[in-house]
This record gives sequence, structure tokens and C-alpha cells, in this order.
Amino acid sequence: MTGRVGVVDVRLVPDDPAVDAPGVATDGLADEDGPGVAGVAGWQYAILTYAVLTVVIILAGLGLNRFIPGDKGILIMEMFPFRRPVLRQVARKTWMRFREFVWDAAPIIVLGSMALGVLYEMGWIWRLGVVLGPIVEGWLMLPMVAGLTLVFAVLRKELALQLLLVFAAMEAGGAVMNIASFMTTSQIVTYAIVNAIYIPCVATIAVLGREVGWRRTAYISAGTIVLALIVGGIIARVLLPFS
Repeated sequence: MTGRVGVVDVRLVPDDPAVDAPGVATDGLADEDGPGVAGVAGWQYAILTYAVLTVVIILAGLGLNRFIPGDKGILIMEMFPFRRPVLRQVARKTWMRFREFVWDAAPIIVLGSMALGVLYEMGWIWRLGVVLGPIVEGWLMLPMVAGLTLVFAVLRKELALQLLLVFAAMEAGGAVMNIASFMTTSQIVTYAIVNAIYIPCVATIAVLGREVGWRRTAYISAGTIVLALIVGGIIARVLLPFS
């Protein structure tokens, strides 16, 4: 089963392994009843997910503007005449951007993947789950395997769903066909929201470090983690009676 996970990519992935579909409810969650959080928990929870993320974005923007106000200058732009793109120039700029991304992000992704493989082979992944227990199981009210995916999906954010199902199958000792078989409605919504707000993947972190500096990147990463945990814990408790 494969799927793509985005910042607000919330469609659930069909059970057919040959199908790779993006979606309409936060993060990849799979169930045979339909696509997205709407397919697993109901359309009202999909709308709730989008509403929560929208409110968080607006409040975070207002808060940052209060602490880090920007200059509101008059924007005057000269409109240049449109010309047909020169293929050589387009190819050169594309290659420059691609090369910068590969040089910055590829080593981190490779090393991170190797580190994940070592932790898996040594059996230390489950020890990490115990360490994360108070936050994941206590505060977010999620199963331990969900917490593990939040950590390791930082390497490849689009693999969060696959890691969740793999870890759940390892813990259960058998195949797990969909997320609804081991997570409640409130847990699914909480996981989707946390994963959407949570720290971006290492490739994004590498690019941010180069563009805005590593100190600001560290602040951004830490801020998204704290924000995701706060919002996730609140949503988990609000939705607990409706599970």
C-alpha cells in the first residue's frame, strides 16, 4: 500500500497496492470505505481537520506578525514585456536549483535513512517508543507506533503512512490493512493534524538552513513541534467523547 503525504494532503489511499492516489483529508490514511479522513472518520471530521489547520495558520501568522512585524511598503512593480523563454536559460536555471537541492538535502536523507535502518536492525526503535510514551500516549493519546512515525517520517514525510502501517504490523505480529483497525476516530484526526503541523522533512530543513540560516531554521523547527504538540493534545481531549 502506497500513498503520498503532504502538508494538507488528507485523502486516504485505496487498499489496492497498484494504486497510488493523493487525497482529501490530512495525511495518508487508508480505509476501504472511502478516501480521506472523511472515509474513515466521516466528512464532518475532515472539515474539522481543515478548519483546525486554517485557524492555526491564521493565529500563527497573526502571532508572528506581532513579534516579528514586517515593513508595509508600497509595492510597485514594473511589468516587463512577455517574451518567449530561451530553452538554454531555462535548462540552466533548472539545473542550478536541482543541483543545490541535491547537494543540500541528499546527504541528509541518505544518512538519516541509514540511521533509521541501524535503529531498526538493532531493535532500538521500540526503546525510543517507550521514551516518547508520556508525550505520544499520555498527552496526544496516540498509540506508540504513531509517535515513532512522527519521529522517523522527518526523514521522508511522504512515508508517514507506510511507516505507520509497518510499525503497527510489527507490533501486532501480523498484517494491518488499514489505519482504522488500530486507531480510533479521535486518534486518526489528532494524528492527521499533528502530522500536518509537525516539523517538515529534512530536505526542507536543509533548504531553510541555507536560505535563512541554521539558527532561524532551528527556531522554526522547534516552533512547529511545540505548536503541533499543543494543538494535538487539545484536539485529542476535545474529540475523546466522540471516539
